[in-house]
Amino acid sequence: MFSKIFIVGLGLIGGSLAADIRSHGIARQIIGYDNNKDNLETAEKLGLIDKPSTLKEGACCELIILSVPVSQIPPVYEKISPYLGRKSIVIDTGSVKGYVIKQITNIKNSERFVPCHPIAGTENNGPAAAKRGLFKGKNVIITSDRGNESVQKIAKFWRLVGANVVFMNANKHDEIFATVSHLPHFVAYSLVDSVLVDGNLPEYIGGGLADYTRIAASSPAMWSDIFIYNKQNLLKAVGKYESSLKRLKNCIIAGNGVTRFLSAVQKAKLASKKNAQIIIAVDGPSGVGKSSIAQHIANELNFFYIDSGALYRALAVIDRFDESKLEFIRQDGKWLLCYNGSNIEKKIRTEKAAAAASKIAREIKTREKVNNIIYSMVGENSAVVEGRDAGTAIFPNADLKLFLDAPLVLRAERRMKDDKAATAQQINARDRQDKSRAISPLRAASDAIYLDTSASYDTVVRMVDSVIRNVLKISIS
Repeated sequence: MFSKIFIVGLGLIGGSLAADIRSHGIARQIIGYDNNKDNLETAEKLGLIDKPSTLKEGACCELIILSVPVSQIPPVYEKISPYLGRKSIVIDTGSVKGYVIKQITNIKNSERFVPCHPIAGTENNGPAAAKRGLFKGKNVIITSDRGNESVQKIAKFWRLVGANVVFMNANKHDEIFATVSHLPHFVAYSLVDSVLVDGNLPEYIGGGLADYTRIAASSPAMWSDIFIYNKQNLLKAVGKYESSLKRLKNCIIAGNGVTRFLSAVQKAKLASKKNAQIIIAVDGPSGVGKSSIAQHIANELNFFYIDSGALYRALAVIDRFDESKLEFIRQDGKWLLCYNGSNIEKKIRTEKAAAAASKIAREIKTREKVNNIIYSMVGENSAVVEGRDAGTAIFPNADLKLFLDAPLVLRAERRMKDDKAATAQQINARDRQDKSRAISPLRAASDAIYLDTSASYDTVVRMVDSVIRNVLKISIS
């Protein structure tokens, strides 16, 4: 895939990437650089890199990986930027994205940068801790324009080492990971500090504290940068944590309410946001698996399900249409659109119905009518709404927006299983039509999380479930 790859920073992440690059034959040569000479020598002895290099020499490689603490990413980028090759792409592995992107924007050749965050690691440091297969099945967040050719190449690179690729807005990324990753490390460091005796751990520690000591053994340089450069989001999360500590402390002082507090937390895994209305919008072009994924979410969370495209089809083919007779009914795990109590799926799932629906969907009055039907159906219920403008026009303030996509060839193969007459040309023409229409064109909302559904259904489901747990704090199997 690449002739040469240059890795700057040969710790756990950089070293593990080198091992996977070698294992999967992704590059003909791997060269490396590290400020720590011992790390550099160890990486070469272990065969993680073919040879050491200077920053200037390595900058001409096709792929440069900056696996260094967050504070070092912009200055290292500035050093290599004048020497980047014509085809060079630079990625990072930092846990903070907003700060890094802002700094690199002002550096020469900033357009070569593709910000990445692999959600993988251990408490161990250095090249000796490198682990082949570290990224297999793990999520990698890319916070860059997915339409860019370089970004697609980097997404392919991560998939080759076994990772799942998720696209996300940088600010959203920092907000989420302040809570689900940075706060737990903050707590671990401060908790272990509170039990130290003369700088050492007490002789007897339980399993619970041992778990915290493992987290607190993580790299101080890396986590110091993360805390500082995601300060605002982290301090907001810390504030909520302090409030929780205070409530529990007051319960203990008062001698009552402790069991109630602990029980509420114990049950939170299953009851999180149970009584709040939650809207999840699932958008994307034809053949990306919107229905399968949206119905999976609705079934797992026991949410209401709506297919906006099915409503357009129904409106297009039913004479003397009466919206009050429409309803989505779940049957054996599948959601069916019924009219006047009868299943109309066969009637609306034809090319003729699709063409008719596409024609009326261009009319603003029709779109307003369908949107109003959706609002009426949802009411105060939590719902998963699937379509091509669910997150941009129907529910622009949805709690979670997912945009699913996949290569045209794969989408055509999937569509042909349901419709033998479907072709890649037809799907491509439909894509162009959806993206260019004047009213509610197909596009990903700026705050949508982009998921490539090229992987197996089970893999995509795991990715979606992980996003729901992290973004909405809802338990999903």
